[in-house]
Amino acid sequence: MRPVIYLDHNAANPPDPRLVAVFRAALEAGWANPSSPHGPGRRARALVEAAREQVAALLGVAPGQVTFAASGTEALNQALAAATTSGGRPRVVASAVEHPAVLEPLAALAAAGRVDAALAPVDPAGRVLVEPLADLARGAALVALIAAQNETGVVQPLDTVGRVCAAAGAPLLVDASQALGRLPRDWARAPWDLLVVSGHKLRAPRGAAALVHRGAPPPPLVRGGPQELGRRAGTEDVAAIAALGAACDLVRRGELLDPAALLALRERLEARLLEAVPGLVVVGHDAERLPQTVALLVPDGDSEALLAGLDLAGVAASAGAACSSGSLVRSHVLDAMGVDEARARGRLRLSFGPETTWEELATAADALAGLARRSRPCRR
Repeated sequence: MRPVIYLDHNAANPPDPRLVAVFRAALEAGWANPSSPHGPGRRARALVEAAREQVAALLGVAPGQVTFAASGTEALNQALAAATTSGGRPRVVASAVEHPAVLEPLAALAAAGRVDAALAPVDPAGRVLVEPLADLARGAALVALIAAQNETGVVQPLDTVGRVCAAAGAPLLVDASQALGRLPRDWARAPWDLLVVSGHKLRAPRGAAALVHRGAPPPPLVRGGPQELGRRAGTEDVAAIAALGAACDLVRRGELLDPAALLALRERLEARLLEAVPGLVVVGHDAERLPQTVALLVPDGDSEALLAGLDLAGVAASAGAACSSGSLVRSHVLDAMGVDEARARGRLRLSFGPETTWEELATAADALAGLARRSRPCRR
């Protein structure tokens, strides 16, 4: 079996060997219930609390301001539900290009009459429009913003949005799942009131995320026992939490990955693709983007056919959107950016990591160029 060129890192990263080692060690040493008072339980608890301190150190908060969850989706759901505790029907604002982990629970809360949901429009590059957002943020109980869009890699103007929210008195929830570790930024000084980070996006094994708060702690979404300082019931996944903490420590020390090296690879890849495929569009080309993400619109292309062809060529890629019953659904992100359905039909996302070589990217680019040539209709 030939090796696969894996270019779907935004969906899931291959775990970093250092973090796999942490996970395995914590699985062996922290197998006991961390709420138990005996020695094995205390050892498990010590691993959880050490990870809490590592997350807190990266984000500039006290350890008690970190709540562990099983996934970024759960943590985002908890943050959104917290906005309903003020009574009435508070307004919650989100950008139109948020991850479904925000848009779906927000729609459900609105349908249940618990919030008044409002979506802020974006520009053609997918960046939230500040003036409409400022109008919507006035009197809002919460504003949700994805720091870097998972489909396109486009980075949002977080500093500007932070000033808007501060002026409006609206707490800001930042989904940093894709951005943290990949953008050279001091998150301890960034504007946010609630922030979500996901372990498997930081090259740790799946199973843990963190909801971090600067203001009042969020009430529990999952109820039962008193775990996580009473903010999230259920026995903690000690190994996954330990790996998440170690990943945050690597980010804090600048040792998880090299964004500049990834950016250099991305620029070479885009140049090769644009030369090889006439009419190819790099989505958000004039915006700041994640250094390892390339979102493309292939002219006259069909995402399913292109992905199948790449798969046969040994390249694992994505269309940047979820699949349903074998068919790619329309991208709400491209819709919000004003991309028409015909052009969006040829969307692809290539995302890579520090172990990806230029030779692999060049091979993938050549394979895509060949598929794109075959997909173009004959012109007489």
